[in-house]
Amino acid sequence: MRYTDFIWDYDGTLFDTYDAVCRSYMRAVRDKGIDISWEELRWMSKHSLGWAAQQLEERYHVPANELLALRAHYADEEETMETMRPYPGTAEVLAAICANGGRNYLYSHRDKRSIEALEFYDGTFRIEEEVEQILSPKIMRFRVSLRRMHYFIWLKSTA
Repeated sequence: MRYTDFIWDYDGTLFDTYDAVCRSYMRAVRDKGIDISWEELRWMSKHSLGWAAQQLEERYHVPANELLALRAHYADEEETMETMRPYPGTAEVLAAICANGGRNYLYSHRDKRSIEALEFYDGTFRIEEEVEQILSPKIMRFRVSLRRMHYFIWLKSTA
């Protein structure tokens, strides 16, 4: 079997985004008077931004939607192409897949400006983070079938 289509996760798989995301989240929690360590917030953010906001709401009684909105405000300053760089070899791997007849797809809640540095995407899966948690592999296989992909690999960070 020859794989032809590769579905990539953006955060932590193609791009090292964790520190930039944590910086924007840290600014938001500090504005709300929350005292939490960098390490703990980074760990929570790696799970998902929504999950982190829920945990913080339960612990500190600050509405999750307020934390997420404030984090999004700071994201424009903290999460830039200068602060979120592709991992070494990312562009080369994507180019090699295309050179051998494969296609790369992105599965992410981020907008297209986050992938401006990469030229090798021929499709984008854009799914909001809240919805991401309820998507099953069965639903993803259906979505993939709509794009007429025969074989695919889904690469996602587990960090």
